[in-house]
Amino acid sequence: ALGEESAEQAANFVHRLITEEAKEETCEVSPRTDADTEEMRMNVLASLDAEKIQIRLDNQGHLSPRFTRIGYVLWWPPAKRRKSGS
Repeated sequence: ALGEESAEQAANFVHRLITEEAKEETCEVSPRTDADTEEMRMNVLASLDAEKIQIRLDNQGHLSPRFTRIGYVLWWPPAKRRKSGS
């Protein structure tokens, strides 16, 4: 249970860092979303070339190291505000 809690805290910390950096660049971010399907996990791991840091899925779809979290946060420029009456 301690490993699970630590992994969740680390994921929340990374999300806070991303949110702070986005604010500095006046961008917006989505809430953190867990990659909850094996296909999604594989896509994220491939996009990040995670094999270099030894994060992988085994044959049963389990992440290694054990308490790894995979998720994503979308980041976009702020929406342009329309003037009233336009």
